[in-house]
Amino acid sequence: MKTGSGTNIGMVGLGLVLSLTLAACGTVGGHHMKKPEMDHGSLLVKAPSTKALTVGPATLHAYTSVKGGSIYLAPAVTGGDGDCATAAADARPLIADRSAIFVVGAGQVACLSTTKRAFDLDWRTQRPNTNIDPVALQ
Repeated sequence: MKTGSGTNIGMVGLGLVLSLTLAACGTVGGHHMKKPEMDHGSLLVKAPSTKALTVGPATLHAYTSVKGGSIYLAPAVTGGDGDCATAAADARPLIADRSAIFVVGAGQVACLSTTKRAFDLDWRTQRPNTNIDPVALQ
C-alpha cells in the first residue's frame, strides 16, 4: 500500500517490527559478560637486555623464533623495566619455534631476559574475565 508521498507503509512496518524483534533478542537471556582484556605485541631487542612484558593478573602467551631468552616473574612495583632488575632463579628458558604460557599473578610482572645480541618475541596477554556487565543486570 502506498501513501500519497510514495512511501511503502508495508515495508516501513516490516522494518520496524524486525528492528524491535532484534533489539528484544539482544537483551533477553543470561548475564552478559564483558570480553576479557587482550593485549599483544612484538618486541625486538638488539642487545642483551631485560624488559617488563605485562603486569598480572594475566595469562601470557609468548613465541620466539630464536633461542637465548627466558621469562621470569618479579614483584610488580611500577610495572616497568625497573621491576625486572634482579634476575630470578626460576627463569624459564624460551624454546625457539614453540609457544610458552605463563600465569602472572596479581602483584607480579612478567620479565623477559635475553642473552643474545638480537632477539625477537611475539606475545599476547589475556586478563581474567571477572566482571559482569552491570547494564545486563538492570
